Amino acid sequence: ILRPQVWALQSHMLVENLHAMAPGASVVYLGTTSSLDLTNGATLAVDAHLGDVVMNGWYSLGENSNPASMAQVSHTSMQAAALGISLLFAAGSVGDNTAQGGTRGPESPASDPMVTAVGATSLIPGKDEVGWAKSVLTLSEGAWVEDKQTTFRGGVSGRSALFARPSYQAGVVPASLAPGMRTIPDLG
Repeated sequence: ILRPQVWALQSHMLVENLHAMAPGASVVYLGTTSSLDLTNGATLAVDAHLGDVVMNGWYSLGENSNPASMAQVSHTSMQAAALGISLLFAAGSVGDNTAQGGTRGPESPASDPMVTAVGATSLIPGKDEVGWAKSVLTLSEGAWVEDKQTTFRGGVSGRSALFARPSYQAGVVPASLAPGMRTIPDLG
C-alpha cells in the first residue's frame, strides 16, 4: 500500500517483483492519497480479504507513531491472523531517527509482533554487499558492534522499546541482543 504520487517507482518495482516471484498470483494494488490513509488501506485489505498476503512499503518515525494508528495496526494484525492473512511491513530504511527527535531502533508498524517485518535486501549483491544499508555492524561475542567511521544511518533492525519478545522469537533471538523485547527484521 503506497502513495502513488510519491512512490511511483517503488510501487512499480514491487508489482513487477511480485509477478516475477509468483507469476500465477493475482495482485491487488491499493494506493492512497495521504499518509493518514496508509493504515486505513491495510485495514481495508484485511476487512475485504483482498488476499492472503498484504504487503506494505511504508513505515513511520521509529516507534513514535500516532498512538491511534498503532492501535489500528494492532487490531488489524490480530484480525488478519484470525483470518489467516499474513501482514508484511517494510522494516524501514532509516533506523536512526535521533536527528528527527526519535530514537535508534525499529520503525512502526513493523515492530508490531503480529506482523512480519521485512528488511531491505539487495537483489544483485556484489562481492562485499549483502544488503542495503548505510552502516556497518559486526556481530562480536553476541553483541552488535557499530563501525563509527562508516555509519551515518542504518537499515532498520533492532529491538522494540514497546513490544515484549513474542513466543516465536524465544530461543531464536539471543537474549543478549534483545533482553525480553521484540526484534526486527523477521526476514532480511
